[in-house]
Amino acid sequence: MNFDELLGNYEEKRIELLEHNSNLTGLVLREKEKRADSRLSALRAELLADFKDEYIYDIPVLSYSALTESELYKFCSRLPKGADLHMHDMAQLPAKELIALLADYPKFCINADRKIFDLALTDEMGNVPDGYIRFCDALNSGYYSRDELIYNWTVLGAKDAGCSVWDYFETLFKRHHALSDDLDFVEKYYDRVFRRYCENKVIHAEIHIMLTDSLDESADYARTIRQAYYNVKKDYQYLTVRLIGAGVKADNDTIDYSRKCFLNASYIQETVKDESDPEYITNFLI
Repeated sequence: MNFDELLGNYEEKRIELLEHNSNLTGLVLREKEKRADSRLSALRAELLADFKDEYIYDIPVLSYSALTESELYKFCSRLPKGADLHMHDMAQLPAKELIALLADYPKFCINADRKIFDLALTDEMGNVPDGYIRFCDALNSGYYSRDELIYNWTVLGAKDAGCSVWDYFETLFKRHHALSDDLDFVEKYYDRVFRRYCENKVIHAEIHIMLTDSLDESADYARTIRQAYYNVKKDYQYLTVRLIGAGVKADNDTIDYSRKCFLNASYIQETVKDESDPEYITNFLI
């Protein structure tokens, strides 16, 4: 067999394989799917025509009304999204919604230094820590504006921070670390998180939770998230959740701490579960 015959045979086999794989991956559409695809293509073409010469992939996606009010965006919003496979525990709500939750929660305080923006809790007697002011008071008095908090609690703030977006992103976890220290708030927070997933047609969530080296604290935290899940599942039966247990990034100074976090995750995997409800998934992926 000469080269041309070999090449022809290769092309033949390649076409055969592509057709077979197309069927496996669902690329051969059924009649209803064809109609949906046709509608989606028309809406996409309509949006691109509206933008004309604008570079559509370089716009602030979630704050650009020409996009978020388009028929394409509304169409996609109504579609089921499947799963969100890696979200950090206290970084799931938009800053605007987080601020609204905190405004009704007087236990939380914010650093009075207008360059830091980190949160803390009052002590058991309700006293505000030195250098902090009650969050609701700071908001109501105008000491901090909502726009200012949104700017400094999202990667928008990286513009003025003199560091990379990624480095700035990591500081946000430190600013919000105290959120996980109050279990009443954690339950309210996750109730909103899970409802928001369901409202956006996300039916499964895998959440990266930060554990501590305390076995009791870690178990209570997981149980609180489970309770919030049960609350929401009454209204959204299809929702499933998986928790990914983790600790801090390990180096020579934190290796023992992280080891305890992972041991706690293994313990929780075996104990914080309800065998009567197989829909609730408490597997911790380490």
